[in-house]
Amino acid sequence: MNSQIDSWKIVEHEFKLCHNANQESIFTLANGFIGMRGDGEEAISDGFSKPGTFINGFFEKAAIIYGESGYGFAKNKQIMLNVCNAKQLTVMVDGEEFHPEHSRMESYYRELDMKSGIEIRKVVWITESGKRVLIENRNLVSMTRKFVAARECIVTPLNFSGPIQIESYLEGSKYIEEKTDDPRVEEGLGDGDFQVTERTHMEHLGRKAAFMKQAAKNSGLSVACTVTESISQVCNEVREAEEDWLLTRYMISASENEPVKLQKYISYVTSQREFEDCYEKTSADQACEAAGAGFEQLLKEQALYMEEFWSHGDVAIKGDPSLTQSIRFNLFHLLQSTGRDSFTSTASKGLSGEGYGGHYFWESEAYIAPVFLFLAESIAKSMLEYRYTILDKAREQARLMGHETGALYSWRSIDGEEASAYFPAGSAQYHINGDIAFAVVRYLDATLDMDFLEKCGLEILLETARIWTDMGHYSALKGGKFCIDCVTGPDEYTAIVDNNCYTNLMARENLWNAVKYARLLKEENGKRYEEIAEKIGLKIQELEEFQKAADLMYIPYNENLQIHMQDDTFLYRKVLDLDKIPDQNFPLLLHYHPLFIYRHQVCKQPDLLLAQFFLFNRFTDEEKKRNFDYYEKLATHDSSLSVCIFSVMAAETGDVDKAYDYFMQCIRTDLDDMQKNTKDGLHMANMAGAWLSIVHGFAGMNTAEGELSFKPRLPKQWEGYEFSVRYRGKEIKVEVDRIGVSYEMKSEGQLTITHWGEAVDVAFGNKRVFKWGEEG
Repeated sequence: MNSQIDSWKIVEHEFKLCHNANQESIFTLANGFIGMRGDGEEAISDGFSKPGTFINGFFEKAAIIYGESGYGFAKNKQIMLNVCNAKQLTVMVDGEEFHPEHSRMESYYRELDMKSGIEIRKVVWITESGKRVLIENRNLVSMTRKFVAARECIVTPLNFSGPIQIESYLEGSKYIEEKTDDPRVEEGLGDGDFQVTERTHMEHLGRKAAFMKQAAKNSGLSVACTVTESISQVCNEVREAEEDWLLTRYMISASENEPVKLQKYISYVTSQREFEDCYEKTSADQACEAAGAGFEQLLKEQALYMEEFWSHGDVAIKGDPSLTQSIRFNLFHLLQSTGRDSFTSTASKGLSGEGYGGHYFWESEAYIAPVFLFLAESIAKSMLEYRYTILDKAREQARLMGHETGALYSWRSIDGEEASAYFPAGSAQYHINGDIAFAVVRYLDATLDMDFLEKCGLEILLETARIWTDMGHYSALKGGKFCIDCVTGPDEYTAIVDNNCYTNLMARENLWNAVKYARLLKEENGKRYEEIAEKIGLKIQELEEFQKAADLMYIPYNENLQIHMQDDTFLYRKVLDLDKIPDQNFPLLLHYHPLFIYRHQVCKQPDLLLAQFFLFNRFTDEEKKRNFDYYEKLATHDSSLSVCIFSVMAAETGDVDKAYDYFMQCIRTDLDDMQKNTKDGLHMANMAGAWLSIVHGFAGMNTAEGELSFKPRLPKQWEGYEFSVRYRGKEIKVEVDRIGVSYEMKSEGQLTITHWGEAVDVAFGNKRVFKWGEEG
């Protein structure tokens, strides 16, 4: 354990070219709309850098080229676009350019300050002639101004007076097709699909500015970027323009130990939604308004926003600053990467890289939304509202897949259109309907938000439920039980199976809850219920069919082994001996044909165990333990979604030591590059999983039917841990240490919880404390 670690900061004391691409992901700054990788002010050599600026939900599409296509296959790939780069600055002295890759540095320091939401870099550069130059950078992407980022560069000559030159660029990004055999990395676009269509130096609201517009040929989307700058002293300015870049050159006569301060105010606005007709002007307005407020004001706004978030969202592990740093790092990036405008969600890599093409997957609802549900419920609500905005696309996908009614959400997409070229492990994952429906129900249970039920929630529940009754059937050979065939569960190493247990369980919940909430709304607001029923053509007989199918749902179970079967045939396959697989052949998907993997008992990630986590009250403790023991030995954990769920379920079954081991594999996945692909972007679901491991795993928190319950445990390696959660308008702080457990209400009022099965009333101003072994 390093006692020198600052648990609020990620610090880099040395520039290492070989680690640079990973560090770019780690030092990403974002606000849920704009994402700027930490590629810094200076361009790094190809192969050691993956520079990027991204806009959540802004994409280009291109036709998927199949060697042999078929009806209903996905037509287009979608790529989150790397938009124009406004970060680049060049500092020059005596014609010599500072560059961390080549220049001599007396000192180097960079930090990601997660408490205040900024990045800071300080470098002392020694030129070839011996001149010492201090270069300080402060960067932010505004959490309070959706379209704004700002960067500050302070250059101080330490042992000389003389000319200094600073060049500021706005550069259009180009896409070149990138060939790769790694399915985790989306191939790029062809040159010409995304181009600069306008670039100019201009004046706006009395300020000089650089303006650039880029257009995506196939999606029809455009983005405008405006940069306006201020410099602290009088200097000569030269403005230049080429086809794909704009340059402002500042030539300064600098004095020894007197800093020269350049501040850049940047705004990105797209042609999507509310600014479709005025996005260029809005971009210019936003940049100039930010400049008018000033850099210090933006820093103050950022600090206040982060203070508010951390006052509710902080998690601390007592006595271990490294792990506290890690969980804060994960929560910080989740906050940065998640859309909050009801039209976007959380991409698999967030806004930190181009891995998986910037697509949204089912883990957004399964892993990430639950974190925000208990920390910042408005963000969880926004993620679900995004699913409502693409409900029509889900209806189109259902028709394409042969369903006469209902809505089927795509496995991977940005705008709702399926973008997976490999349907056995993609489109066949029908469980995404159940995952989204379950997230809706969890949100309703935790917030009692009837307005959301009326506007979005019930329609999602009903339309997703319709898919199950349309595709399923009652099997005489299975005693008249309701069966669901030809699907792929969460485990992508087992594809196109009948009665995937996870899918059937989540479908059953979907069906039951569609009936429950339809009846609830009909009682509470009959007029609104009738409006929804009329809109989607719902017949009363459908609710009856939902109930029947759910009640008769087939749940695969093996009486001999007394475990739930992952699907009808999984247990009949040959077990893949993982001990005989060379270490270099993991992950399996990069070294073995899918059919080799599919014909074995092997799991990329939790499938049945994930169902046990979500539906904890549908399994007995004995069932959880037997299932865990069986499926654990089959897991490769090739997916970053895996170890966190194993940690939660190990804790649930009472094995805290094993839960801790899995947690340690999860908590620093990106900081230690455990998946060997952090350079392509951070692992958002895993980051959420670290929080799940602490709160749902070690603290044993669960919610169901209006009950908030805890079964806290303390790993022997820790002195303690603490966190807060919100539930039904109340916020409660939980502290666990070697003495016991305490619950403290942080908001007005009272809440009844359960502590190891016993009801406990927790009121504002009255902390409830239980020593180990005490009952509630």
